[in-house]
Amino acid sequence: MKAFVTGGTGFVGTPFVRRLVADGWDVALLSRRAPAEPRADGVRVYPGELADPAALRRVAEREERFDVVFHLGASIAYFGRDEELVRANVEGTRNALELARRTGAGRFVYASSIEAVGTVDRVPAPADTPCRPVSPYGRSKVLAEALVRRESEGRFGHAILRIGNVYASDHSSFVVEVAEAILQRNRLLEFLPSYAERCIHPVHTLDVTGGLLAAAHSRTPAATATLAGEWASMGELFALCGAELGRIVPPRRAGRGDALYLRVRARYHRRRRQMDLITYVMTGAGRRVHRAYDLEPARAALGFEPRVTLRQGVGEALAWARRAGVLEAA
Repeated sequence: MKAFVTGGTGFVGTPFVRRLVADGWDVALLSRRAPAEPRADGVRVYPGELADPAALRRVAEREERFDVVFHLGASIAYFGRDEELVRANVEGTRNALELARRTGAGRFVYASSIEAVGTVDRVPAPADTPCRPVSPYGRSKVLAEALVRRESEGRFGHAILRIGNVYASDHSSFVVEVAEAILQRNRLLEFLPSYAERCIHPVHTLDVTGGLLAAAHSRTPAATATLAGEWASMGELFALCGAELGRIVPPRRAGRGDALYLRVRARYHRRRRQMDLITYVMTGAGRRVHRAYDLEPARAALGFEPRVTLRQGVGEALAWARRAGVLEAA
């Protein structure tokens, strides 16, 4: 099998490309920073920007055919400028789709995001929940999804994967950020009572890789599905990290003005195009404050089932962080 991967050197793409090579795939990818020397794993790297159609045309001229195009590349500027996000995430997707058409690809796998749906008031949210993104990033993903559906029709099969909150066993992530808050007793821990009940939907990079491969091999002509693991409230995530660290998360009631302060803080960050974990979990509308979604479409259409439990993934992530010196010894 021959694959082209955008975003193949990123947080999600790096372990995914490693798995493709291990499974015997013939892989090419696009990178803004092509290596000076050929990669030892045989992956062909083409230099260029995803939003530059000429860069993708050069790939198509060199490669006769791809069986699957995996489109993982994107700007993840959550509160970024609309025009910049459209250029990277919508026009970039258009270029990747054109590459798939030019090279006769049989399948197009698009890495979207749960941010396309946005926050919800029911957990897990039903599969038919309408998209109501709460960020410019989410809006750009909705536009890109529509483009994938339209441009794939009659040409090749497609899978749109709305990927959850990604973390890994060998990389800093929101899991490590929560552990740091417990050890340092910083503001993230201080304001926990104000958002402890809000849910997020973590997914380990191993399960992202598994889901992408399942989408590539699926015979379902067109699918849109959430790709994630076990959802959890922020309070549950803090408790799980605390147990792994051997630390008790101290109980505290929310202050009378905490919720108001955090809402104002989130609006300020939005205007300044800033983001941190507190602002992320406080971004929502009305009662729609959760990020947790039904996985049944991924099971039915792709045969996907997450394999890494949240307890296992958190334990491995924090063990790595301690070994790497990211966290103080607990």
